[in-house]
Amino acid sequence: MCDTERVKEKEIDRDDKNFPEKLKSELVRPIVKKLWYRGKWNSKLFEKCAAVVGARKMSRYGKQALGEIIPKLCGAGYTIVSGLMYGVDQEAHKLTLECGGCAIAVLGYGTQRNRIVVGISDVIVVAEAGEKSGSLNTASWARRMNKPVYAIPGSVFSPTSEGTNWLVAQGLAKALTVTESQ
Repeated sequence: MCDTERVKEKEIDRDDKNFPEKLKSELVRPIVKKLWYRGKWNSKLFEKCAAVVGARKMSRYGKQALGEIIPKLCGAGYTIVSGLMYGVDQEAHKLTLECGGCAIAVLGYGTQRNRIVVGISDVIVVAEAGEKSGSLNTASWARRMNKPVYAIPGSVFSPTSEGTNWLVAQGLAKALTVTESQ
């Protein structure tokens, strides 16, 4: 959450009037019953969200691309949503906090996490993804939920770009470049 106040975790039940509407959809509702948070609850964080997902073994190129794209997303008022793993997830959260943005972390829960990340988000950005990356599962959930998917294209020689390049080549994602993210 945005609030830096250090307090114990609190919870909000899906029957609470402040529970995010996005998490009440048919495809997400069965798996999300409660949310835990620190600080003060802020429903506005869920109003405009961009998921940023990708490889756990992020390349220098991926880090550089995120360094350009995350500040632009934050500047456009997006809350950044990601897992809480290393690689792209970690870098997305770090850059978000550095530019004064807000972040939502969805803790690991197998591929269900991907479904939750998409459910919260309005747009999905796949930063880097290998051929069998879990981020491709995230993109698949986005298509089922009719959410736009963007992928950062990469080198044809890079294993961490095989998935993103495939998404773009198949027409399953729009290519996102630094100039297009403005």
